[in-house]
Amino acid sequence: MDSLLWEEAVRFHGHECPGLAIGMKACEAIIGKMNIKLNKDEIICITENNTCPLDGIKYVFGCDYDKKNLFYKESGELAFNIFNINNKDSLRIIYKGKNNTNSNGEYTKYILNENVDELFDFSKVKYSL
Repeated sequence: MDSLLWEEAVRFHGHECPGLAIGMKACEAIIGKMNIKLNKDEIICITENNTCPLDGIKYVFGCDYDKKNLFYKESGELAFNIFNINNKDSLRIIYKGKNNTNSNGEYTKYILNENVDELFDFSKVKYSL
């Protein structure tokens, strides 16, 4: 995780926490798996949670309810459905939820340093926009 990007995301979110780390690592995974070019590809997110990880998506991709490129569909899972409008690609990303540490600080470091394939499950989105 790029330390400057992380620091900016923490300022955007208001504090450092494992939830924000999950959201930022989700963005890292989405960019890599979908080959997204920031500031060139138009992204829409349907989030299945409305918790701290969502601020990572908002910060990195500029998704927002008011801009109509962020939608909420509760499922009880920490998951995001991402659509690249430019090439019609989509990806569903779900956090696996492992906490092998005793403190929030240790858990945040674990998330930020772990391989995205260890943190998340990936699949195609099962519906279209």
